[in-house]
Amino acid sequence: MALLHIEHCLNARTHVWLFGHKILSWGPRRVGPYKNPKLGISYSVWDGEELLEQSIKQIRETADYINVVWQKLSWYGKPCNENLEETLLRLKDAGLIDELIFFEPDLSINPSYNEINKRNVGLYAARRAGCTHFMTMDTDEFYDPKQFRDAWTDIINRNLSHTCCNIVSYVTPTVRCRDYEDFFVSFINKIDGREKFTFDAFLNFCPCLVDPTRKIKLHKNSRFCFLGNIVMHHMTHVRKDINKKVANSTISQNKQSAKELKEKFDSVRHNIPDKIKSGEYIMVKNKFEIEI
Repeated sequence: MALLHIEHCLNARTHVWLFGHKILSWGPRRVGPYKNPKLGISYSVWDGEELLEQSIKQIRETADYINVVWQKLSWYGKPCNENLEETLLRLKDAGLIDELIFFEPDLSINPSYNEINKRNVGLYAARRAGCTHFMTMDTDEFYDPKQFRDAWTDIINRNLSHTCCNIVSYVTPTVRCRDYEDFFVSFINKIDGREKFTFDAFLNFCPCLVDPTRKIKLHKNSRFCFLGNIVMHHMTHVRKDINKKVANSTISQNKQSAKELKEKFDSVRHNIPDKIKSGEYIMVKNKFEIEI
């Protein structure tokens, strides 16, 4: 992570961090901590299940409840791997997953609407389980356990309602981009009311550009904060079958976009040595013990 982090907040105090230590704060007076919080997490799964176990293990200790919303058919009607359901049942039996929820996509509608509907299925299940806070994840998303636990504690102590954080992308488990992405990921959000993911959840006046299927609408009194002391490690190019991911992405609904996405992924895999030499990529430890 970078040495200096400056948060960007709305209706909440802004913190400045140096070497992981808070050195300065300003903004509205701190409110009391949220009482009796319960964190729910939902994974959206169709493929990439080879990463799921290690991803869950990083956050299981902090999460009160984890569900997996899974489907047999992709947004384009392509079948999942034969062993997907078996893998999910094994993880549930091991106590890594609390609830499995089957989702059947409507192949007659735009894939992005299927995706946001699926994420809401996970959110509603978390609320039924008594969760007050929620985050949605994919199988290729990883967090450092201590950073995750500390961020959750910070959210509760500052009573934040909406948060997002930085993303760093990986080419392999031991090769990643040097710099963070220029977009962000929606992190933990409060769901103790009637909140849901929606395309009209405008974040235009906030400093974070996030996936449109992961937006929960901000209100006048929302306490939004970009968290500078945590980063999501995105295993963007790490898959047993990367072509399957590319071909069934929501971006691939447009043929030209699908072609450009595939060319981009192919280029990344073929130019790893050159990009390491140029400094665009850096070598790192396999801290999440991913074996693919």
